[in-house]
Amino acid sequence: MQDNLNRFGLVALATDLTIEGDAASLMPPGTRLHVTRIAFDNPTTEDNLRATGPRLRDAVDLLVPGVAL
Repeated sequence: MQDNLNRFGLVALATDLTIEGDAASLMPPGTRLHVTRIAFDNPTTEDNLRATGPRLRDAVDLLVPGVAL
């Protein structure tokens, strides 16, 4: 897909209720934010964050298949 837009990919924690809006508000004009989520159990601890590691590649692959980010 060639459309001259800047694209940014974000992997959000499934439990995060604010990141999409916060990240979108930081995007300059002409930029598109593409978001996917990854399974996550609260609370936010080092161990719980590390547990997302094995699933991270799959989440990234779902962002926008076939489109460079």
